[in-house]
Amino acid sequence: MISGKIERKKTFFWFQILIKIISKTGLLSMQKKLQPPKVQSNVFHFWDKYFYMVQQVTTQQFLDKFKQYLKEYGDYELSEQQFLNIRNVIDPTMVGTVDIREFNIFYEKFWNEPASRRNLLQSEIPLSHKFTPDPMVFQKLTITAEKVPKNASISEGYNQTLIEIDIEELKTLKKFDLTFGKEGCDVILVKKDDPFYENEMFRISRTMDGTGFKVKCTARNARLKFRVGEKPYFLIPGMIIQIGRDNLFHVTYVNPYPTKTYKDYYSLIEFHKADFIEESKRKLYRDVLEMRTNYSEFVQDKFLEVKDGEEKIRLECIAGPNKGDIIDFVYKVVLKGLVYRIGRAKYDTDYQIDDITVSNVHCSFGFDKNGWYIYEEKPTVFGTHIFLPNYEQWKNQHSSFSHVLEDGMKLCVEDFIFNCSVKPQIRAGSEELYERYKASMARMQQE
Repeated sequence: MISGKIERKKTFFWFQILIKIISKTGLLSMQKKLQPPKVQSNVFHFWDKYFYMVQQVTTQQFLDKFKQYLKEYGDYELSEQQFLNIRNVIDPTMVGTVDIREFNIFYEKFWNEPASRRNLLQSEIPLSHKFTPDPMVFQKLTITAEKVPKNASISEGYNQTLIEIDIEELKTLKKFDLTFGKEGCDVILVKKDDPFYENEMFRISRTMDGTGFKVKCTARNARLKFRVGEKPYFLIPGMIIQIGRDNLFHVTYVNPYPTKTYKDYYSLIEFHKADFIEESKRKLYRDVLEMRTNYSEFVQDKFLEVKDGEEKIRLECIAGPNKGDIIDFVYKVVLKGLVYRIGRAKYDTDYQIDDITVSNVHCSFGFDKNGWYIYEEKPTVFGTHIFLPNYEQWKNQHSSFSHVLEDGMKLCVEDFIFNCSVKPQIRAGSEELYERYKASMARMQQE
């Protein structure tokens, strides 16, 4: 009995010494760092916890929450280089956003497999895409407040400016997002105790894939929208058009899709993202870069798609006095410059809405070789808007995808209206080269 107790004490003594040796050499901490969080029974545990009912977030939001997740469930922290590796894997083309499908690929291919996770955390992983900025010009975005409510923390005329990302900044975890909202955001629009506004109303990201700048609204079902003016917006299935104050129309069918985009039109191509995520659910991708390449091809195919049948657009009224109406506008070759008009007046309009917030001739729908589009011939009091969330996101109270900001767009959120100016700026020392480039382009157009 006594000898047995002595043997057990000796065993326990040497076991304690062994634990101390392991902890001092760092073997235990290294093994701990290479393990995923303890809670890993569900691949979507992280996403559901921090981004419930959200399909897409900015890269900055993802990194902030993933850092919090590791600390809370794994009780450890990663180095800056390790987080750079994670960013370069999950956002290899630096578009500034991460969606739920891309996170799934990252988790399954790089984080959940021990060998891949070890390589992710112990190596230095560069960006897959090599960026070559234009040697002559860069884009400059200026956001100017055109209209603000009385209780706003900013005044009309307030502006913020963003320029392109410096290539050297990609080697750091510098924050590339500009957030707008209550206290805690980069730009404070309203007071912290105002219950009528979200903590973060929207954010703007700078991207390195040639698109320039994107706007994103994380709050679920927030009414972030673009105001339609004289410059047309191409129409894509899934869009929600707001005419006046309370009249909503869902674009259910467009034939054909827009064939291309150019400077005379605005295009919100991210509305295709939901279709792509649904279509690619059963596809297996090696990494996020392969999926994004596939998405680019998918969007290109959509823009080149021409369906059989009539060239028409179909709208369904989902809110307002005409709720339930189905409207078909059909292109007729015999009528040059064909335009369909919606308004309150019974004359000079093709569809009437009996609503005091709707002008006599409120907005117009047109068609040309590039597709169907919407615009306002004259400015209206309550305006015409396109919601940032598509129909499925609006109906299911999901947050919207991000969308590229173009010069002249008007961004509306709650009672705020912001003008977006995206202008090319000539780099220092490139003035003469840029003038020669413009002259050569002018000669080519004349020929």
